Amino acid sequence: MMMTLVTPSRLRPMGRAAFSGLIALVLATLVLPGCLDVDPDHPEGWVWEQEEAARDRYFGSVIALGGRVVDSQGRPVEGASVVAQERTAGTDAEGRFAFDDLSRDNTLVTIEHADFYSPVLPTQLALPLSTDTVELGDITLEARNPDTTRLLFSGDVSLGRRFLRAAENPPVDRLPDDDPDALIQASNPFPGSQNVVQFMRPLFQRADYSIINLETVVTDDPRTPYDAKPYIFFTLPDSLDALSWMGVDYAGLGNNHIYDYFDGGVADTLYHLDQRAIAHSGAGLNAEEAFRAHRKTLANTPYAFLSLTSIDGNQYDTPFVASDTQGGAANLRDTAAVSAAIRGELDAGFVPITIIHLGVEYTYAPTPYVLDRLELAREHGSPVAIAHHPHVAQGFAFAQGTLMAHSLGNFIFDQERLETMLGVLLQVDMRRGQPQRATAIPVYLKDYRPRHITGRLADLFLRRLAEASAPFDTPVLARHGLGTILPKSADAPTSTRTLTLDVTIDATGQATLDLRGKAESDESVSGLTLPPAITSAKLGHDILLHGDFDDHDIGPERLDPARWYYAGSSFPCMHDTYRGTTALCSTRSSTHTTDSVIAFRNRIRVDGDALHEPNKDLTLLGYYSAQNAGPVTLEARYYASSGDREFPGEVALSTEAGSVGWTPFTFDLNMPPDDPENPSSTTLNPRATRFFLRHSPPEAGSGEGVFRIDELALITWRDALDPVAAQAIASPNTAEFIRLSGPPGSYTLEVQLTRHERPL
Repeated sequence: MMMTLVTPSRLRPMGRAAFSGLIALVLATLVLPGCLDVDPDHPEGWVWEQEEAARDRYFGSVIALGGRVVDSQGRPVEGASVVAQERTAGTDAEGRFAFDDLSRDNTLVTIEHADFYSPVLPTQLALPLSTDTVELGDITLEARNPDTTRLLFSGDVSLGRRFLRAAENPPVDRLPDDDPDALIQASNPFPGSQNVVQFMRPLFQRADYSIINLETVVTDDPRTPYDAKPYIFFTLPDSLDALSWMGVDYAGLGNNHIYDYFDGGVADTLYHLDQRAIAHSGAGLNAEEAFRAHRKTLANTPYAFLSLTSIDGNQYDTPFVASDTQGGAANLRDTAAVSAAIRGELDAGFVPITIIHLGVEYTYAPTPYVLDRLELAREHGSPVAIAHHPHVAQGFAFAQGTLMAHSLGNFIFDQERLETMLGVLLQVDMRRGQPQRATAIPVYLKDYRPRHITGRLADLFLRRLAEASAPFDTPVLARHGLGTILPKSADAPTSTRTLTLDVTIDATGQATLDLRGKAESDESVSGLTLPPAITSAKLGHDILLHGDFDDHDIGPERLDPARWYYAGSSFPCMHDTYRGTTALCSTRSSTHTTDSVIAFRNRIRVDGDALHEPNKDLTLLGYYSAQNAGPVTLEARYYASSGDREFPGEVALSTEAGSVGWTPFTFDLNMPPDDPENPSSTTLNPRATRFFLRHSPPEAGSGEGVFRIDELALITWRDALDPVAAQAIASPNTAEFIRLSGPPGSYTLEVQLTRHERPL
């Protein structure tokens, strides 16, 4: 298939057939036998020879890791065993440990001591060669106590659909055939399910009691689906064995999918959970069963776990919630019953832990109704209240003795929406029924499998959670890839520094500053002092997140920027990056007759899409270089938020054949406006974009060339600043870019950066 570059800046929509052709092109490169002399400076294979040498140099090197283990009073802990990359080091009398020669692969660091809880620390070791040592600093261990138990809460879990069929959803009314490309095989679900959960087992095994939101029916007889529903989930029973192996103790069932197969599905789910001794509550064959709490004594304290949903399905003939005459979930909208259930457990001497399922999907802040139901749980004695359903992580509130999570997002799920791929686990240490410590643990659902993450991706995600928690006066402090959640208005130490930056506003009257590489990933913009000539300023936030191509997750794969389609002559490259360890490279030869295409896999939805308040003030920023490359275009294509509708796109970057060193570029996107007659439609309005990089062959006889791209960001501009006065900016936040407007010229500005630190 020959692809032709479209030269006008506005492009036609790409239909299904064209998209299939694109993927075929991404996965295959046609090379014709060379019959022409080529430039001896660029012979076939020179790019890959450089790349192989860079990879050998990088992965042949080692990196040192050290730190100091202390107790909650800051005293050194001697005799602890520190494990990294299956190697063990002990702590000395000063609490110090050291590894001299670890591989440059991200790893989990675990610390074992009989008197303390064992932390699991995601640690970034996939760092540039200029970094030869990683110092973790003080690592605080929490002492074990007979009256303290460690709870671990996770988000939405379902092991069906794309887990069973890689290319498309399986039928909902029968068991699917095995799919060799799928993660789980229907004929033998356990091995694949175990593979899905393997990376989280170390964390779950170190908790005293682990809790999931099981948002699926569990059955091997899916013949009676709730056909009126648009989304129907079932998980095969043997997948539960993998959840048990990981360390799951309890499953909350009070959600809008437990009734996807009516009463039979509820009965099957309860049976299969009971067979595996996974405790549960939140669903039953009548309302009394659904509201019945699961009771469990932990660390000498009796707890009661309740699970409920407000998504009742009343728009259908048969609701999803249980009543006297049918099964289903416990009904969170029945305020009297909810109050009686929570208060009844408290009056019976149990500490009620309330898990609720409600809210607006794909939103980043709780609705008033979510806050109302969480407050209801607090008023009736719940010291911990956890919300689910939006499929994205939201913030926390920790006040008046109650810890509230507004949404933990996804944990094990098969959604393709980019915003659902970062979730959070909540680790809570309870002493005599009261939360003492709370920790947010980021996870990335890479190919639907949850992984720990490190570095910029973890820090940026934790800064977003901190920003979402700020309206509730609840600090979230990032350290060691984890977020410490402090009680309302608690004091936490900060450190602030000032950057003095020179900036040039060109003839367009604008300049865009990229703070990445200048600010550390756990620092936030907290102040800005502008020169008098500046007429406007605003802060920008990256919603692409996966444009640096570096390795941030913890798993066996190397050089795997999973959100991008690339193959053959396109690859993640370590030779001559702009920043970090990895860029994305495309090679073409003058003997080729086709374009190389790299594509971002997922739609990137604009801020405010789910609330029908789309922010389309967007800028694409990045850096590129070329050596004997052919012509290149980087196209932005526009899509509805959901459904198949596409809209005209545009060329964001176009380069001629030749060579150039690392060069920055910015392009303000021109996403079409919403249809004013259908302002609340996610299927009719352009609300999302994807990017496609096309690299054509260089001129005949010129040999092989390479085009590199790095540090891509899709910036959403959402914080307008007063250009006259010095700005104090609430932090933490996720701002990494500044857009200035004013007369052309050179200017100097000051940016304050603040790190919010965890107190000992």
